[in-house]
Formats: sequence, C-alpha cells, structure tokens
Amino acid sequence: MVALLLWAGLVAAQGQLIYQENFNNGTAPGWVFITDSGGTEPTARLTSGASPAVQDPENGQVALDSPGQGWLRLASTTGNQANAAYYDFAMPSVGTRLTATFDFTMWGGSGADGIILR
Repeated sequence: MVALLLWAGLVAAQGQLIYQENFNNGTAPGWVFITDSGGTEPTARLTSGASPAVQDPENGQVALDSPGQGWLRLASTTGNQANAAYYDFAMPSVGTRLTATFDFTMWGGSGADGIILR
C-alpha cells in the first residue's frame, strides 16, 4: 500500500500543467493589462466586442472585432505606447519547463514596433 501511494505521488509530480488562452472573447481571467505610465491611449485591451477608441484605425466602427473573434491588442498606430499584459499565476519553478506558443500581428505605424517576452 505504501509503495502504491509513493508511485501515485511520483506520477503526479511528473504531470503537466497546460494553460491555454486565445483572447478571442471579451474576458481573460487571471490576465492583467498594464498601460504605460504616460497613460497613452488606447490602453492594452481585448478587442472582442470592444468599442474603438479615437486613436484606433477602426474609429467609427461599432466594435474592434466581432464577439468571439478578438485579439489581445497591446497598442494601436498611436506613437510612444508601451503597454503590457501578464498572467498572474504562481507556477512551480523547480524542474519546470515553460513552452510558449502564440500568434501575433503587427501593422501600420512607422516600423518601430516590437515585442518582448520576459
């Protein structure tokens, strides 16, 4: 019985934590969106069903993206933006390997776009 309990503990310790977020909807529980200290608009936000800000290329439309078809938008074509997003979750770090897979797009602007993973 003791050997069986120890074996069960080893299997659990080797398990995987899989998290997936596609940002297609209007909410992303656990994600924190940060706007640069200068308060440059528009802020980092989810685009599903969101109303465009004056600075968005889509200004004048009803929504940035249709419900269920959204993205996480960190910036628009407005200059000097430094917005961010992070997932607020304490992940066990001992012996843990992190693999991140994501799709992203950049468009417009002056060519000074960039992305950092930290």
